[in-house]
Amino acid sequence: MKWIKRISILFVISIVVALLIFKFVINKPTANLKNTTADYNFTATAFLNQLATADSNGIKKYNDKVIQITGLVKAVTPNDSATMVTLGDSTTNTIQCQIDTRNNETAKLIQPNTTVVIKGKMAGVAKEDDPMLAELGINVVLNTCTLVTNK
Repeated sequence: MKWIKRISILFVISIVVALLIFKFVINKPTANLKNTTADYNFTATAFLNQLATADSNGIKKYNDKVIQITGLVKAVTPNDSATMVTLGDSTTNTIQCQIDTRNNETAKLIQPNTTVVIKGKMAGVAKEDDPMLAELGINVVLNTCTLVTNK
């Protein structure tokens, strides 16, 4: 009977430890980038042009870095969880900025065909190196974005 009690106590402690690990490590909230200094500052056109000519190592240096982009808004797509703002130039190249849900109120101020400054963490780049697919352009994704200014 003593060993059942010890196993039960050990089981309960294990469950508590697992829940604490989930809460504080796995389910860790993302940082609000509003007051974070950007690692890089670009215009949308300059950033897209740089990525168009960069190899995979050149692109990797921006992964998980905070990037501030000044650019023309092509589209604003609100949905239940977040607002997606598409920046770009006159080509098919785009920068997709997923506005952090903590900043949804300021995201409502963003209108197409206006110039904005948005700061976000780079999540990745979709780049077609195949000449047949090159017309699809480059798609850059920034997560946890925040509006810096709306010009």
